[in-house]
Amino acid sequence: MISISLFKKFVIFYSLFAFALAKSVLFLHDFEEDELNNYTVFTDYLNEDNDYDVTLVNIKETSVNVLSGDKQTNLFDELIFAPFTSTKIKGLTEKNIMQFYENGGNILIVGSPSQSNNNPIRKFLNSIGIYPSPKNYITEDYEADNKSALLFQDSKLFLNDYIFDNSLKNKAVAFERSSSSLIDTNEMIFPIIAQSDYMKSSYEENVWALSNQGFLAVAFQNLKNNRISWIGTDSIFKNDKIFELDNYEFVKSVTKWTFQEKSMLKVTDFSHYQVAEKTNHYLNEVSYLMEESTEEYTLTFEEEPYKVKDTVVVDLYVELLDDVDKAGNEVYKSFEADDIQFELRMIDPYYRINLSKDEHDSTRFSTGKFDLPDQFGIFTFAVKYCRKGLSYIDVKDIKAIRHFAHSEYPRSYEIRNSWVYLCTIGSVISIWFVFVILFIVTSKRVKTQTVTKEKKEI
Repeated sequence: MISISLFKKFVIFYSLFAFALAKSVLFLHDFEEDELNNYTVFTDYLNEDNDYDVTLVNIKETSVNVLSGDKQTNLFDELIFAPFTSTKIKGLTEKNIMQFYENGGNILIVGSPSQSNNNPIRKFLNSIGIYPSPKNYITEDYEADNKSALLFQDSKLFLNDYIFDNSLKNKAVAFERSSSSLIDTNEMIFPIIAQSDYMKSSYEENVWALSNQGFLAVAFQNLKNNRISWIGTDSIFKNDKIFELDNYEFVKSVTKWTFQEKSMLKVTDFSHYQVAEKTNHYLNEVSYLMEESTEEYTLTFEEEPYKVKDTVVVDLYVELLDDVDKAGNEVYKSFEADDIQFELRMIDPYYRINLSKDEHDSTRFSTGKFDLPDQFGIFTFAVKYCRKGLSYIDVKDIKAIRHFAHSEYPRSYEIRNSWVYLCTIGSVISIWFVFVILFIVTSKRVKTQTVTKEKKEI
């Protein structure tokens, strides 16, 4: 009996521990019961395939609370907003959504032409520079027989392979009755799917977005790598459309990207060190002569503080998060890039050097050897890498670079430019000695006689 009770306690404890580790997702909607059943494939994907702790809340029935009492902590890890016909959400305002996002939460927003105009979700999107089309505005394709059925199979319309990978240009997504969005010039906003040249978002004679001005899916990422995704239609989330073409893969990719489960760059190490040379003397066993060889060795800043003109190498180790499995294990792969740049700066950059990928270590990017500038002071070793769809890299290390000590300056005879002056000094001294010697040798000798006077006695 004791062992059984202990086993039960262990099972309960393990369940609570696993529950605490599971990512909590709040799914907000205002559907009726039969309408919610149209999204069971998507909710099952969240619950079963990813083992999220999903909470479904109908905003018409329950007040929503996503923040703690002091509003500094989120009660959920992620938020999903279904398209609302309601104009108000009990307990949730635009400021609360923004606070949730700034606290580190990620948000997936599903749009629809039937969504109300004056709701906190739309106000929140407008505040970050995303402007969905108003209610009843539908995006139509004037090349298709069914204008409201949008087929995206042109690879040029998929604008970010880090969110939805279409690098092979063989995927297609189908939207139905979709909204469109205009976006601000903010660099943190990046579109996922664009309208084609023959698409238009309009209502009666009013046009919201014409041709490639509008976007059907948009993403946003702040400097803390918190993410927001907006998709203009809920049709691809419904059971009858989710398995058409590559819709299901698109939904999974956008969801994983939004929840920071893909396209996250992980810096495992950022280091720099000095490369020095030492001379070894040894006896040649054949010629029995002393010979010398040079050998390189590395020194960290703690072992030997840097000085001007030292030879230094900077290394950055990066991995790319490709997926997170059901057990929560992160799957990484090597990151391919040729545009990562290192900066050595003191107020302004002294150097900008592209990092090259190591052929033997797939995670290592290196500057190779370079000489520090002939300037002492406080310098920042920094790598800042920002690309749309990827999490941002911003690593830096501040170090002092000292000047030469008195005994470390090269002697004057080692400086070639000083040879003229040394020769001049030597010539003047030599000529002076020659002049003195010649003056002594060639001058006439003067004979001197000693004259003595005798005193006469009186």
